[in-house]
Amino acid sequence: MSWYKKAQFNEENTQNIDTPLIMVQPYEPLVQEAIDELYQQNPNFFKGVNKVNIDMGFGQFGSVSSTDPSDININIANIRSNVNREFQGQFDINNPEHKKHMLDVIKRVLVHEKAHVSDAIQAQEISDISLSGEELFPGGEGVAETAEQKFTSSNKITKTASYDFKNQQEMEDSLGDFQRYIFDAYNTKVYLTKTKKKISVSCLVTNSYVGTIILNSYWDFDKDKENEAKKVFGKVKKIVKDTMADYVDNEKPTSMYYASLRKGFQKINNRDIAKTNIPWINYSYDIDYEDDWRSTIYGNRYPKYEEKSFNQSQDKDMYDPKNYNKNKFFGGF
Repeated sequence: MSWYKKAQFNEENTQNIDTPLIMVQPYEPLVQEAIDELYQQNPNFFKGVNKVNIDMGFGQFGSVSSTDPSDININIANIRSNVNREFQGQFDINNPEHKKHMLDVIKRVLVHEKAHVSDAIQAQEISDISLSGEELFPGGEGVAETAEQKFTSSNKITKTASYDFKNQQEMEDSLGDFQRYIFDAYNTKVYLTKTKKKISVSCLVTNSYVGTIILNSYWDFDKDKENEAKKVFGKVKKIVKDTMADYVDNEKPTSMYYASLRKGFQKINNRDIAKTNIPWINYSYDIDYEDDWRSTIYGNRYPKYEEKSFNQSQDKDMYDPKNYNKNKFFGGF
């Protein structure tokens, strides 16, 4: 007995579940187009779904109810309103970029809600009694959010942020201290800026303690290259995040942080890096930077000390290479 019959659904509610030909009621062309694109990617994607309702009665973007868990409800008005805010009230369905973003949002909502449907199917199939309410969705929002994130990642869909009042998008994060004897922390800001003449991506790194600028990188694009600029913006943000994670995970000396960023940035659209009026600086963009001074100074022989306790070396001579207790001889901080 199928879970639909266990849940006492009638024949009308189960007619499409094995060979889904999704009905959009009332008809909404954007939702239908998003469904068609998902079909093309995976013909079995909607198996288990009966129909998609264009529902104006809910505040969220989409929903699945325990009453009809084979139906997906889409609030297209709410989605359209949110997308319009992302484009600062300038959303234009005739603009291919705007329309693509709208379709991406609808597809993410469909994937999110389809995960709830699958969650309900699995819960009912392993139950001997008819389930209702929250019992049908044991995975909760976590299941749906995971499915949405996986879909977004595999299809290279980004949740596009809108430009602010300055016509900029911004990411800011900090790499803090994690060793008591280093005292080196950095603040990093990445910007996507649209002016009347161009679109630029920039990364500014400053030392958190003394405030000096350590690294300032720019990429410039013509006005009609906004999509390329956004891709570079995303790549720069990813390198910043990955580098920070690498430094913390592997306890690398943070004084090398900006050098690692500079080396990573070299691989991104080298020909779009903003040029100076000094030829040899421009030529240096093609140099393969060394980002680890431990190799250049110590020839890969940089000593590795493992701190086990503060007093581990207190009985050793100050010149003993195994004496890790620096604070004993330098007064501490």
